[in-house]
Amino acid sequence: EKRRNLVRHSKFMTNLKMKNKIQIFVLVGLLTVATSILSQTIKQTCFAIKNVNVITMASPNDVLENATVVISNNLIKSINGTIPKDAKIINGKGKWLIPGLIDMHVHLLSDFYLGKKVATQVPDISFNTQDMMTPFIANGVTTIFELNSNTSHFAQKKEIEKGYVSGPRMALAALIDGGEGQGR
Repeated sequence: EKRRNLVRHSKFMTNLKMKNKIQIFVLVGLLTVATSILSQTIKQTCFAIKNVNVITMASPNDVLENATVVISNNLIKSINGTIPKDAKIINGKGKWLIPGLIDMHVHLLSDFYLGKKVATQVPDISFNTQDMMTPFIANGVTTIFELNSNTSHFAQKKEIEKGYVSGPRMALAALIDGGEGQGR
């Protein structure tokens, strides 16, 4: 009787392992198909800004008036070149286009704790990342250098990178003397 139960249990375990392998194989297959479908449905964006005045920064007082700038996949592809058929046209009449500005000395607000911090504790004071990043983008700042970074700044950077927040690229550095704050 014990032997028969042992054989049944062994067959059951073998079948269970096979079912798990099949389920994992099906799951990986579904994820592969879903990724393929998503990559095909997310269209790469292409814009053409027409009739815009471009400050090139190539030489003093160098302005390209009424230029057409083609931007594809977040990169400038051409200035006064041909416009792709799939490009979304933006009228830049009377507007100015400049290179992105870089702020090389920033101290951003970040979540912080009053008193001693426990690993699972919610911050005593927290800030909305989008609220802090909007002024940078609205004023043409496309890159910032945070010079007193802590763990909250890494989270802000990830929010921007993942597209949850519109904000500038972030470079992070700790305080030169190491500081005394959290994350040191």
